Amino acid sequence: MNIIVTKDMIHQAFFNVDSKLSSGQQTKKVYSPNAKDNQYYINNVIGELGELVFAKAVVQHGYELGIDPDIFGPFMRSDVCDFYTSKTGKTIDVKTVYKHNADNLIINKQTSHWRRVYNYVLVKLISDKDINNPMDIYNVKKADVLGSMTFDAISKPKNSRKMYGNEVYFINKNKLTPIEKMIESHFHKINEKRQRYYSEGILRLDLASIEHGALAECENKSDINELADRYRSAGQASGHYNFMPIFLGTSQVISFSIYKGKLHTSLLLKAILEAEIKARTQRKLLVIPSYIESHIPKDDKEKLIEIIDNLKCNVEYVWSHNMNY
Repeated sequence: MNIIVTKDMIHQAFFNVDSKLSSGQQTKKVYSPNAKDNQYYINNVIGELGELVFAKAVVQHGYELGIDPDIFGPFMRSDVCDFYTSKTGKTIDVKTVYKHNADNLIINKQTSHWRRVYNYVLVKLISDKDINNPMDIYNVKKADVLGSMTFDAISKPKNSRKMYGNEVYFINKNKLTPIEKMIESHFHKINEKRQRYYSEGILRLDLASIEHGALAECENKSDINELADRYRSAGQASGHYNFMPIFLGTSQVISFSIYKGKLHTSLLLKAILEAEIKARTQRKLLVIPSYIESHIPKDDKEKLIEIIDNLKCNVEYVWSHNMNY
């Protein structure tokens, strides 16, 4: 899918990167040992521009974007994902290439396992001139969204190799799924109507931490504690399991979004969106207990209430600024 890249999009990419760098939300990562001093900044702007290209592709194809994952900031200086899909609540990361001889999907193995997302999209920026400094990015006039692939398919052992001393997954562009197919499967059409339904059972959301297990207000605390113990003893790097909401049976979802005694709203949002899809597809009422409100950072509460009020499933919650029940 070919996309026209405008100067406004490039301006926005620079603005987004400058905002993140000034707030300390980015972790500096340059994988090539011969990278120039400004390569980190160029890579970030290129990455942001690739995300804007994908967003334009979704809307241009007639579909609506999902909730902005940046709304509640990062977790441990890492974004939960680049995009949420509007129809299925899946997470998407966009990888962007720009060099003339680069058009394959390369995923850092360690990072992709620590912060798992459902789907990766590959975007290629096209320029008549080489990009050697930040201002050269303004020579990009168009882009090609080359396709996508699920992480389950990417992470097959046959795709593993070493580049610049790092373990990566390498996918030839010819193996990617056409982007139109992914968009049609995972995004709602613009102004698409959602059917209402009568609830048949409930799906309850609870909070927990991997360090300390279930909170006092949780249901099925012993099962949650057993799960937390298993994750804690698995020897994974901190944060690995925090990104993964877990469904216990058919009526409870656990969000391990409390880390070092603090609720990370970005992780809770991921759990809510996954629970929304489960509740809607199984025709259930999503119940968000009142104790969760006391853990939400003050600056996040109003935005989270607005998101919950606009969920596309039947939902029940009683918070101080809401009487939705």
